[in-house]
Amino acid sequence: MRKVFCFIVAFLWLVAFISNAQEYKYETVSGDPLNSRIYTLENGLKVYMTVYKEEPSIQTMITVKVGGKNDPAENTGLAHYFEHLMFKGTKQFGTTDYTAEKLLLDQIEKEFEIYRSTTDSLRRYNIYKRIDSLSYEASKLAIPNEYDKLMSAIGSTGTNAYTGNDMMVYVENIPTILPAN
Repeated sequence: MRKVFCFIVAFLWLVAFISNAQEYKYETVSGDPLNSRIYTLENGLKVYMTVYKEEPSIQTMITVKVGGKNDPAENTGLAHYFEHLMFKGTKQFGTTDYTAEKLLLDQIEKEFEIYRSTTDSLRRYNIYKRIDSLSYEASKLAIPNEYDKLMSAIGSTGTNAYTGNDMMVYVENIPTILPAN
């Protein structure tokens, strides 16, 4: 859940940053046909910005330096799982009862810790069945696609994400002119 919150904060921060970008120092790359500006923030975050006047929108691609190569050997696919989890929601969005859902999510986390340290294949199988069962119960409390619906409400398109060997990328196309209510 912390990563979902961080993603939303990063997204909101990016929108605020874009509106105040003139206040920050930036660097460029000679010969770049897009005249990209590269801003490096105090925390090391790099923001690449270009202007494309033919399309009045903001294309965001938030990249995290983590991917399949960072998966623990006993939990392959974990980075891809987290990619999907980012769209799940927060305490306020994507859930009908966060308190009840949180209990189930905490139980899932505990079971995964047991699963990681277990070597017996039959025991691992049974633990995974419990995880699957808990996940199913948690899914009953989730509101499917609420993030997509929220983004669509402001006219955003192209909500997507992908995980590679060494990165996870979240994509959003946000219109510069919001739709009328």
